[in-house]
Amino acid sequence: MSARALVQRFLSVTVMRVGIAMLNFGLFWVMSHRLGVSALGGFAWAMNLFFLLQALPLLGLQPHLTRSVAAQPGEAGGMARAALWFGLMPGVALAAAVVGYALWAGEPRWQVALSWLALALVPTVWTLAAEAVLVGRELLRAVVGVNLAESAWRVLAAIWLVAGDADLDAFMACFCAGRWLAAVAYALHPVLRGAWRPARWAAVQALATHTPTFLAITLVTALATRLDLLVLPSLVGVGAAGVYAAAARVNDAALLASTMMLVVVFPVLSRWFVHDRARFLTLMARTLRWALVLGVPAALIGMALAPWVVSWLYPPDLQGAAPVLQVLLLAAWWMTLDQLLSTAMLAAQAQRADLRCMLVGLGALVPLLVGLSLWQGAPGAAAALVLALTLRVLARLAWAQRALPVDGLLALAGRCLVAAAAALGVFAWAQAPHGVLIALLLGTLAYAAALPLVGGWTRWHAEDCRAAGQWWRARRQGGAA
Repeated sequence: MSARALVQRFLSVTVMRVGIAMLNFGLFWVMSHRLGVSALGGFAWAMNLFFLLQALPLLGLQPHLTRSVAAQPGEAGGMARAALWFGLMPGVALAAAVVGYALWAGEPRWQVALSWLALALVPTVWTLAAEAVLVGRELLRAVVGVNLAESAWRVLAAIWLVAGDADLDAFMACFCAGRWLAAVAYALHPVLRGAWRPARWAAVQALATHTPTFLAITLVTALATRLDLLVLPSLVGVGAAGVYAAAARVNDAALLASTMMLVVVFPVLSRWFVHDRARFLTLMARTLRWALVLGVPAALIGMALAPWVVSWLYPPDLQGAAPVLQVLLLAAWWMTLDQLLSTAMLAAQAQRADLRCMLVGLGALVPLLVGLSLWQGAPGAAAALVLALTLRVLARLAWAQRALPVDGLLALAGRCLVAAAAALGVFAWAQAPHGVLIALLLGTLAYAAALPLVGGWTRWHAEDCRAAGQWWRARRQGGAA
């Protein structure tokens, strides 16, 4: 793939992710000014329940589909048909289970809203299959257009909710309609036409053989990323859960850059692992070493901006989200590494190792979330997420050091953690008496001083800097000539 093509695809995903993030945040912003803190916590709970369940109808096979289509583009139509027919029964069964819970076990005020949510899971079977196939074919513009249109529809529904004094049931009906319209839009794409025809039974069976590992990865990933917002209302109350959700929504924006790049890079890495293993290993080694070193300064900048961002975005009753956001921004650093390593694992067909690492993080998250949230409320829940994610990334780094192999990753991570602890300690100490700008300056200086002292600045970083300097000088001399 040429650099120009890679940049074009990255820009397509950038438009999609930034647009969706802005629209989703607009939705949350409208709700935060329309609903009280407690009702906002309930709305966040309902939406996170959907996002927890939406990956399940296809039993987690989206990465396998993307990887397979990237390796065999000519089989895209057949794989889409197989995925649709494979996922219909689990999708309908899941929707029926949600309706059953809403009618017989859930709170009466949630029965209609959860029923609409359940109905939205049925077309999600097709949208999951279609998006996996189109990403594998690197046809990102269609995915961009459909996702942006559906997100805009949700925001318009929220504005209508505010203007017309409609209730949450009406919003969930519009949400469900948007899901069905997105499914129809994908069905009209030239690559996916005819996907409603019966699939070859052998292709459906081939998908079934990969289900156990990918389903387990999907379940564990969904729980690890959504468990906090699902259980916090029970642990600390819906008010504190609303404050936490406000901070989490801003933190999601901090993950945009890494998520966008990995959507583009995953099919490329899958090809490189098969056809150019040396190139794959060189890219992974360099990226991991620099990501470990550069994450802390970026997190410190975000922590300094957090109080201003929260005060600008939210009403007064949500200003408690600022300290929560400062803690969550540390998770953004580790999440970038986690996404990169998870992408490398799937490209290397090491999904079982991916599952083991996810289980490490989930096993740590549950007791940490219960203990720290009961102790410190929403900031404690954010700290639990950061600690569990740190353990998960360390497990992934151990795999990369052993399987790729990339020497010295665990040792480098440990040294960066020591330097990060020094920087964060200085930042926390200086923030209250001196303000966030002085705290940012002192924390960054502390990190810059501690990193070489503990050995976090390695010969690999120095060699990369020298190579970059030589390239820049050669380019300037060539331009002058």
